[in-house]
Amino acid sequence: MTCFYTKRFYKNQIIFKQGQKGDVAYILKEGTIEISQDINGRKVVLAKLTPLNVFGEMALILNDHKRTATAIALDYCDVVEIHKTDFDHFMNQSPKIIKGLLAAITERLVHTTIKAVKIPDIFIGTIETLELLAAHHVYEIDMDQFINSMSTSLVTDPKEIKNIIHQFETHNLLEVKQDMLKTKIIYILVKRGFAKKARDVYQSLTEEEIRAEYCPLDDFDA
Repeated sequence: MTCFYTKRFYKNQIIFKQGQKGDVAYILKEGTIEISQDINGRKVVLAKLTPLNVFGEMALILNDHKRTATAIALDYCDVVEIHKTDFDHFMNQSPKIIKGLLAAITERLVHTTIKAVKIPDIFIGTIETLELLAAHHVYEIDMDQFINSMSTSLVTDPKEIKNIIHQFETHNLLEVKQDMLKTKIIYILVKRGFAKKARDVYQSLTEEEIRAEYCPLDDFDA
């Protein structure tokens, strides 16, 4: 059985710094945590978290994740640590809850993620999320819900996520169709090794292709 441990941080102690690699997320049990970002040498406070808030969640989703902000204890703080290895083990034991948990994580991200994410992070974040879904045998995804969740968590324009989906569809990694209720569904066609093939696609794209605007499938016939 996986155990999650509580750790104490003292006033003004840094929990993690922007740019550091991270593989741990936290649940705040007691105290106040400040989330900030360095923007052109200037400290910008993004949020002040109170108990039961979750922070550092992207470390559970992305491999080799670098922190996009700094977390500092404003007073004595007790936090529950959730390591990525424990999270992955838990998810492997409980595949049926994967979609609900991902939705909860992305909902939290809007409060703690930076306001400006670079294109590579958007691509990698989308790739890793689709890989996580495929790893837990979730191959059919509501397109609008996915776009809304990803654009919220990565703080980016939904068009950026649509374009990534379009690029992956062009390279036969995904397929978008409408179901009988006219809901657009993303079908993951590559069920093993999706992340590697998707990264290869990203590396092959030109700057113009990356920035190209995606045309919605409003007139798509199922």
